[in-house]
Amino acid sequence: ILTNNSLTNFTANEERQLDLKVDIAYGADLSKAKSLLEEMLLADESVLQDQEIRIFVDHLGESSVVLGARAWVKNEEYWPARWRLLEKIKLCFDENGIEIPYRQVVVHQGE
Repeated sequence: ILTNNSLTNFTANEERQLDLKVDIAYGADLSKAKSLLEEMLLADESVLQDQEIRIFVDHLGESSVVLGARAWVKNEEYWPARWRLLEKIKLCFDENGIEIPYRQVVVHQGE
């Protein structure tokens, strides 16, 4: 397998890109959600502030708008930063009325 594929060693570099995806409801305030994500990345002690931070709509899903957040962290901070930020995102979105939807099927029955 190794002879036919490339191998990426993420620990070879001092910095690693942190790539997060967060679903929000179609009815949620998109601008507010993006702003909150950016504020959290700018405030996090592990996020390298001299590198580009990007917040964007990754794609429009079946039941949610998927936001992407990209920033850079030191390699050894990758997992702690990821776990901490995901928890902060959930709590912050809850506090600000940004719904993170779960998959569901809505059936409309006509009369």
